[in-house]
Amino acid sequence: MENILLSVMILVSDREDTIERCLHSITPLLEQVPSELIAVDTAGNKKCMKAVYRYTQKVVVFPWCEDFAAARNAGLSQAKGDWIMILDDDEWFEDVSEVCEFFLKEIYKKYQSAAYLVRNYSNQEGTNWNDGIVIRLAKRYTDSHYFGRIHEQLSPLEEPTYYMKAYVHHYHYAYRTEEERIYHNQRNMELLLQCRREEPKNWQAATHLLREYLLIGEFVHALDLGKELLQEYPCRQETKTAIAFTQTMLVILYEHLQKETEAYRQAKLFLERPVLFLSELCITAVLPYLCMKLELQEEALFYAENYFTQIGLWERKQEENRRTDVFNMTSFFMGKKMQIKNQFLLFYLYAQKENWEKAKEILFQIVWKDTEEALFDLWQKAEGICNLIFYAVVQMAVQLTEELKFQEIFEILLENEKFQQCVCREIEKLTREEKERIFYIILQINSKNKNIMEYQIQIAAYRMDLVKINQLFVKWKIQNYSFFLFQKETWRMLDQFQISLLSLMEDTTIYDWMVLSESLFDSSSAEDCEYIYRVLIRGMEQEDFRVLYLTGLRLEKKLLATWFSDKKEYLGENYEVIWQAVYRIANLWIGCAAMLYQESVFQSQMQTALPPRFRFAWVILQANAVRTNKRDFVRKIAEAAKAYLKMEDVCKYILKYYKEEGEIDRDITR
Repeated sequence: MENILLSVMILVSDREDTIERCLHSITPLLEQVPSELIAVDTAGNKKCMKAVYRYTQKVVVFPWCEDFAAARNAGLSQAKGDWIMILDDDEWFEDVSEVCEFFLKEIYKKYQSAAYLVRNYSNQEGTNWNDGIVIRLAKRYTDSHYFGRIHEQLSPLEEPTYYMKAYVHHYHYAYRTEEERIYHNQRNMELLLQCRREEPKNWQAATHLLREYLLIGEFVHALDLGKELLQEYPCRQETKTAIAFTQTMLVILYEHLQKETEAYRQAKLFLERPVLFLSELCITAVLPYLCMKLELQEEALFYAENYFTQIGLWERKQEENRRTDVFNMTSFFMGKKMQIKNQFLLFYLYAQKENWEKAKEILFQIVWKDTEEALFDLWQKAEGICNLIFYAVVQMAVQLTEELKFQEIFEILLENEKFQQCVCREIEKLTREEKERIFYIILQINSKNKNIMEYQIQIAAYRMDLVKINQLFVKWKIQNYSFFLFQKETWRMLDQFQISLLSLMEDTTIYDWMVLSESLFDSSSAEDCEYIYRVLIRGMEQEDFRVLYLTGLRLEKKLLATWFSDKKEYLGENYEVIWQAVYRIANLWIGCAAMLYQESVFQSQMQTALPPRFRFAWVILQANAVRTNKRDFVRKIAEAAKAYLKMEDVCKYILKYYKEEGEIDRDITR
């Protein structure tokens, strides 16, 4: 029988969705290299095992006992190969040819172990991931075994290690639901805590426990554990990666706990004698932000510059340096978001020192289409710093002539409503001439984004640029945006500069007009409703249904805001004013209703078919007709209160007035 060079061991759980891809991906390896495939059945899933038996008959049944190392060892006990390789049923190789070459070209004879990449996806679409280096191939010795209930490790694991570019896809951390994520974290925590009790010297498990505390936001527990780890484990070659990770996490934890001074002190202390270049780079990555929080701007500038210098040094020896990144720290500390955040800080610091050339260089280096996540993160943690950056951007736009670049920058900033508000505040501080410069740039942006288009409408109104306004209105309609969703500032500008919206109203049905205008008035203050009203009726005929309806809404808003918004006490002396307002509103509603319904609808048996507002108006008119008969009048007012809840307080006031005046019996007003 041919000697077995490689034993491939797969843990099979219940991943029906990925088991076939997993097995199929290693078929070339099994065919080309003298090897065996050992499947460890941990779940008894019949569908999964049916797929397994098409590839191998070597199956070890292992009742699951919450111990990954024990499951690995069950497969290892059956292994015959000189080398062993492990895989999970939710992983599959993109291309296994490099692994084949490692054996076929006898590269393995020069090494004791080998590593490939695990591409961990954070979303189901497969667009976000980070690559982690894992040593999954190793020589098999008589005493080879795995230890650790979770994040298990092989012992002995000897150097030198061969590092491959081959990778497996892994969607295990792309959780479909929040419940799935919580379950996974809780399971990991329980296993790691048990492992720490059983194997107190297992520094890998302890470091993974620290990582889990971070992931679930248990920052105090993580901080305590991090301090323990630095005291417990001496800095040896095999523990350097864990210590580098722990040191960096301590700095992050102090920052999360809003202990910036201690975070800064620890960072400086660790940088005096960095364990690895990796930890030096990662700690330097967070120092600019810490220094800004502590108002140490010169140091912030120094560390931000140094951070990008270190990235350059890292990339020159990337293959060598990545081997130290066991915990995949660079995906965060050298990731897009961290680099952009430090670029923003550098840009601001250069601008503040009036080093405009360097500020311009950094500003134009930023890949603005990738900035939203970094900006939002910066906004949440340091809104003040974010505002300073917006200020610097606006100042640079006033000074420089690169209009196309600033169109790109402002397009990104103005898409987000919060960022737009901050940028607009900075623009408001400019002189008229400076504003014109910025406004010209913004009006050139060709965007379908609602926030940007609305701000462009405001600018065009300010400049009385009717041609541009009409162009924007056409785009607005094409995008099917509703003008009823304009922001307060837009209504104010349209009113101030007497802009008509008739071209936007052409396709609005009567039903939409009623529903949307009512919603708009309900969500706006009485003061805002005044200029919204003026904008909406501009250019319309007074007899237009829409004018009548809006006038009724406006008067209703004014009535409620003037007399009933703060639950004032007895308003008896104002009774006639209030009643006349109610009667006028009712007349407007009835005028609208008459345009919509046949006269028969107003008969008593069909009144319930009317919308509440119109039903209320009809009852008020009936009440006015019997006003000389106090009893009938009051009964109608009580009926009106039930018809339309928004005017209930007004009706109750009228009833209270009659009761206080003694014109009717108490029982009638009950």
